[in-house]
Amino acid sequence: MEPLLESYLTKFNFSKKLIQLINDEGILKKYNSRDIFFNENNTPNYTTLLLEGSLELYMDIKDKKTLLYSFTSQETCIVNFINLFGSFPINFSSLALEKSVLILIPLEKIEIWSQEFPVFREFVIKSHEYHYKSILSSIHFFSDGSIEKRLYDYLKLKAIYKKTNEISIPHQQIANDLNCSRVIITKTIKKLEKDNLLIRNIRSVTLINI
Repeated sequence: MEPLLESYLTKFNFSKKLIQLINDEGILKKYNSRDIFFNENNTPNYTTLLLEGSLELYMDIKDKKTLLYSFTSQETCIVNFINLFGSFPINFSSLALEKSVLILIPLEKIEIWSQEFPVFREFVIKSHEYHYKSILSSIHFFSDGSIEKRLYDYLKLKAIYKKTNEISIPHQQIANDLNCSRVIITKTIKKLEKDNLLIRNIRSVTLINI
């Protein structure tokens, strides 16, 4: 058995038998920061577990890739929850925010193990709940008419994941993530600075009192 894999899976209180099955059936993958490992409109015959690291999920909205939400291996483990029990085209892409470790598991095994191991079934259900709540939060985020609030919430989330108040992200990347123009992002950052919510630097912004 892969020692690295066993060290990750024991934290979920999986039995040795289940860990061995995952080890035998799974394919371990490692990704560097900014690597994309799901392509839009693929039809994978596996599901993916995030064992270490953090990811961003994107979806096409009005022909633009738009950030839905981010999560770490501490928050949820199953990544492509949409196609857990059926192989059909997915409509999102995933981007590694840092060095991340994942394991690919055949879809049919997920259903079998959910029936055989109650702890695994609970694990799957909790992952579904996490993604469902995150999707609802994203819908609320995009329905909010205030670009100031959307941008500030976006920057706060980045600060939390990066564990620093100073955020260095190109304005164009922010615009892509929020599905708006670079000009709007630049103007909104200036507005947030006037409201004493952040400080603009040459290549970054520093959030105040978060």
